[in-house]
Amino acid sequence: MSRRLQTPVIVIDALGVIAVALCAIGCFWLVAVWGDDTAQETRELRALVEASRGDLAYAEAANATQRELLALRETELAATGHLPVDTPTEAYFRTLSMFADACDLRVVRHQPVQARVYPGLLEQRYAYEVTGATRGILRFLQAVEQADFWADISYLKLDAHGTAGKSNANDRSAMLTFSLFSSLPTDDSAQKG
Repeated sequence: MSRRLQTPVIVIDALGVIAVALCAIGCFWLVAVWGDDTAQETRELRALVEASRGDLAYAEAANATQRELLALRETELAATGHLPVDTPTEAYFRTLSMFADACDLRVVRHQPVQARVYPGLLEQRYAYEVTGATRGILRFLQAVEQADFWADISYLKLDAHGTAGKSNANDRSAMLTFSLFSSLPTDDSAQKG
């Protein structure tokens, strides 16, 4: 009877040795063969994480720069003021006349053109014509450009101008369309006023 019990124990021992050998071979394969791929993938993942950290640092620096720029623009906006509620048309044309006089130009005409309305914005347009020397017209346009207006030149046409069909090379006519901007009153502010 003891012989019968010994045979299965030998078989069990043999199976155990085979299982241990298979485990050893598996561990060797994991470390020697598959481990090289894993180490490479680990290195690639680490490099990707480092690159992502660099990108994040760059994005955070760019965000900080944009926040500083936004704060600067908001400060500039607060310092320069806001769009007027009423267009100071008379003051604009007095200033334009002063510019024309200073540049030795004659104001031929100024008349209203159809206004345009945008959401929250009123654009009042005026045709304006001056005559004089080309140099004077250029100085006039420069003065208008540098003026602190909520206005813009939306159309400009320069023509030679002369009397009795004789054109003087220095005598020009400038036809401009000025757009004067103001905020459009909302229904709430119109009801309060």
